[in-house]
Amino acid sequence: MTVMQLIAVAGGLTEFAQAKSISVMRVEAGKTRTFAFDYRNVAKGKKPEQNMVLKPGDTVVVPER
Repeated sequence: MTVMQLIAVAGGLTEFAQAKSISVMRVEAGKTRTFAFDYRNVAKGKKPEQNMVLKPGDTVVVPER
């Protein structure tokens, strides 16, 4: 499942979501890595590499205003 698929399954973003400030947190080799995800850009076809395939244990953080 990709980040966009996860957001769709979750019912989309709320009106309060900061769509440009979404992040994916992943623990690799005991260290937490954070990947930026800009929903608006990915939805427009820009920066498709941000729409990464999620792995077990990944956390997607959608901050609110």
